[in-house]
Formats: sequence, structure tokens, C-alpha cells
Amino acid sequence: MTGNGDAVEQEARRILAWSFIVACAYASCLAIAAIRMEPHPLAVIGLAVTVAPVGVLGAVDIVARRLPLAITYGTVAVAAPLLTAAPHEGSVTPVAPLIGVAVMVAIAGLIRIVGRGSLGRGDFHFAALTGAVAGWFAPLLAVYAWLATTIVGAVASVAVLCATRNRNSRLPYGPAMIAGLCIVLVTHRAR
Repeated sequence: MTGNGDAVEQEARRILAWSFIVACAYASCLAIAAIRMEPHPLAVIGLAVTVAPVGVLGAVDIVARRLPLAITYGTVAVAAPLLTAAPHEGSVTPVAPLIGVAVMVAIAGLIRIVGRGSLGRGDFHFAALTGAVAGWFAPLLAVYAWLATTIVGAVASVAVLCATRNRNSRLPYGPAMIAGLCIVLVTHRAR
């Protein structure tokens, strides 16, 4: 019986370690991007609210190959209203975060349909969270985030294939989505 408890404890430690790594990387990219925008305090809170959940979601996907919907939608429910209530000066519209959500979810839905399930259900729902963040900066960043995600995912897939020589290996796509979002946040220039 202790063997099962040890496995759960080891998995929990791995999730905790990965959560810290992913959250720190994401928070750094978010801070770099947000500082350029001089955000309203509500927007800072809205963006900050996403850090720990994104870290946990990335870690759980790495370790357990799933993205818990409760964490995803709980975070969207808190962050999106804050981001919508506090657009930045260069924002095209106050509902830019919601446009980002719509764009990311539409692209994810299209990939899920065309790819016949190659994009997991959790990844599809996680697109709402990444879309809200990208959309606050600029709704078009949602498209760029998917392009960056596709490149990161392709490179990671090739690396996993070369390392394991197993064509049936499934890559957790949540971390690729986080990396794609981070890339566009860091490279985005405020107007």
C-alpha cells in the first residue's frame, strides 16, 4: 500500500517543481510585456491572477498529461472581467480580452476538428485562458500565439520523437501553448 502513496507523493513533488518553473518563466514574460503597457492596477491584478494557475496547469500537463478545466475556467472567470474593466491606453476596445478568447477558442476548435482530436479537450479549453491574456495586449496576438505555439509544438514533437523513437508518444500541448504565449508577449511591442 505504501508503494501507491509513494508514487502519488512523487507525482505531487514533480507537479510542484514544474509549477514553480513554469510560473516563474510565464511571470517573467508577462512582466516584461506588461511593463511596456503601464497597466491599470486592475489589469495588473487580472494578469497576476493567471500566474499560479498557468504554472499549475503547465505542470499538471507535463506530469499527468491533462489540463483540469476547473482551474482553467476558474482563472478565466476571475481574470477576464478584471482585464476587460482595465484596458490599456492603446487598446482597440475594452473587450479586447474577450476577442482574444474568441479568436483562440475558434482556432483551437478548428484545429480540433481538422486534426480529428489531435488537440486535446483540455488544450481546447485552455485556449480561453491564453486568449484572454493575449487579447488584453492586442487581440491579434491570439493569432500570433497560435503560430508560435505551432512552431514550439512541432519542434518539441520532433525532439520527443528523436529521443524516444516512438511515434505513439503524445506531447502535452499545454506547455507549448504557454511557450507560444510567452514568445509573443516578449516580442510584442506596445503602441
